[in-house]
Amino acid sequence: MLLQGPVYLVTARGRYWRCDLNQKRRIVADRAEPDEWERFILEPLSDGTTAIQTFDRKYVACEEDGGLIGDREVVGDWEKFEVVKEEDGFVSIKSQLGFVCADQGGNLVAHRGAARARERFAAVRPGNARRTGVSFVDRLKKELVEKLYDIENAPGMTKDEKISRIQHLTCGVCAGVAVQPIPFADIFVLTPIQGVAAVKVAHIHGLQITDSEAMWT
Repeated sequence: MLLQGPVYLVTARGRYWRCDLNQKRRIVADRAEPDEWERFILEPLSDGTTAIQTFDRKYVACEEDGGLIGDREVVGDWEKFEVVKEEDGFVSIKSQLGFVCADQGGNLVAHRGAARARERFAAVRPGNARRTGVSFVDRLKKELVEKLYDIENAPGMTKDEKISRIQHLTCGVCAGVAVQPIPFADIFVLTPIQGVAAVKVAHIHGLQITDSEAMWT
């Protein structure tokens, strides 16, 4: 059964798609919280594809450079997408050029050859959006970073002891989150937590990487 109706589309980094009226209606994915511009409508078509409408009922189109724009009045070939629900519960969205991908800067491009992590999205019903856990990820990360910083800089501990302590703390936090009734907690909450831990372990080994690099490598 094809997905249909109003949804928020959310990236692996917990950022919502939106139709940016300030950028000539480009479709981007850079919001941590949903609002009016972040609402889309999936409209199944008779040929098995899906049209995607913006909050104000304009159709989303894939342009020749792979960018997405939400300004079309009617559906043609470039306004048709294959929306596939994957085995893990997320969806991949394929245009005439390829799969839609969200990069680290919040840009959406539709020319990827396969649906990996960056090409998969959560289709969240508006009534469930506030329960995804995205809003408290930053607070949780902040508390974890402070504790991991203390471990990283603890005097008298070997590298192996620090890494073991980080692993145990991170596993405990993740286990606590996993038992909470938060839809899509694995991708919205657990992935950022694991990214923070990976950064600290890298620092202990003398490698300097960012949160974004930890999540995407």
